[in-house]
Amino acid sequence: MPKKTKNIIYIILTIIIVITLAIYGYMTSEFSKIKKYDNNIRDDIKSKIAKQRHYSTEAKIINDGILHLGHFEINIANNKKLIANISIKYNIPKSIWKNSKAKKEMLKNGPVIRNIVIETILNKTSYEIISYRVKNKIINNINPYLTNTKIEAIYFNEFIVSD
Repeated sequence: MPKKTKNIIYIILTIIIVITLAIYGYMTSEFSKIKKYDNNIRDDIKSKIAKQRHYSTEAKIINDGILHLGHFEINIANNKKLIANISIKYNIPKSIWKNSKAKKEMLKNGPVIRNIVIETILNKTSYEIISYRVKNKIINNINPYLTNTKIEAIYFNEFIVSD
């Protein structure tokens, strides 16, 4: 048999073996048992959940001591726009009763807190906004509105500056 024919036979046999092994591997794997976790959730509910997660402007307590202020789009200096997602850490009182009052106070003052954040950030540069000085100014502007707790820190979960 000529050498060229032998090479073609080897190549064909190699391809057949590889395809056979791939089919066998797929048949014996767990891939066929994997299912999407959200197959039963309707599309309208999925979109509602996504909007609440990413573009909410409602203040929500996500963990003890963390108030999520939601999505912000604020005009800042130099004709730029800040797109941000902000959370604040507040002091958790030791007693359960005071902790409950602090949570209620944070949720009740959510719109006021959001407004203070916007007014403090408005017309600042992006460098000023992420500085500790502006973060401290936000904290100092919010704390007088709170009686049961105090703000400890400001967190920018998302920080995008666009033209």
